[in-house]
Amino acid sequence: MTATSPQPTPPPTPQSTPQPSRIPQAAPRPHPDPDAKPPALSFEGVTRPPTLSAPFDLTVRPGEFVALLGAPGSGKSALLTLAAGLGAPATGRVRVDGADLATLPRSELAQLWLSGVARAPQDAGSALDPSLTAVENIALPLELSGVTTRAARRRAVTVLLEMELSEVIEARPDAMSPAQRRAVTVARALAGERRVLLADEPTAGLDGELAETLLALLRLRRPAGAAVLMATSDPRDAAWADRVVVLSPQQADEPGRDATPPGTVTADAPGHPAAPGHGPETVRIAPGDPAPR
Repeated sequence: MTATSPQPTPPPTPQSTPQPSRIPQAAPRPHPDPDAKPPALSFEGVTRPPTLSAPFDLTVRPGEFVALLGAPGSGKSALLTLAAGLGAPATGRVRVDGADLATLPRSELAQLWLSGVARAPQDAGSALDPSLTAVENIALPLELSGVTTRAARRRAVTVLLEMELSEVIEARPDAMSPAQRRAVTVARALAGERRVLLADEPTAGLDGELAETLLALLRLRRPAGAAVLMATSDPRDAAWADRVVVLSPQQADEPGRDATPPGTVTADAPGHPAAPGHGPETVRIAPGDPAPR
């Protein structure tokens, strides 16, 4: 019997090293910042002599309430006029939802006034149609923007009742007190679902209770995404805002004027009793100093 020699054992097969995939991997997407909303209103290097003689910058985002606090002549009313598209700056741009108001055709400006920007000017008497009642004055802009007559009247009555002005619902402007006319002008701005609300000294001449009701209603428009810009000379009104921009005269060392250096951050304004825990960011600027974005 022939002996069989043992077969050599084959060497172990080396394990292959896995190669990296050649398929490109997508870069992780950054989480969106919920606060990074595009501006609803912006001022970019705006001047309009004599009150706005140096460039002014400010951005107001949807859902933000900003107060311009300053003495007469500081330029706050001029800024609101420009924001409403009722004039063009000497230099710079004013934008609403990214659109440069100075370049908009008249037809687009008219549409903006109907559905985009609501304005409560200082001169309440000239802002109301003397031939219409309070409820008709408030309902008319809504009807022109496409709201039915019944729905427009319902909204108008609702906002007047919210402001406890039931006694003027069917009254014409000449039968109202100056304070009531001002309140109705603000009510008209509040009645529509506008993206931008502009209020110029809205509580001037109002008693404390009505003033607080009005300011509370302005704040209540924020959750729906409205950007609110208010001009005021009253620090108590400014305390309702999320952010306060103090417009200081250029002559800060003039006797009787606040000598706080421009651009410094002051102490937060006190929270209002109706807005517990709320204290706005307060920044003091002088003409030529950029407001915070």
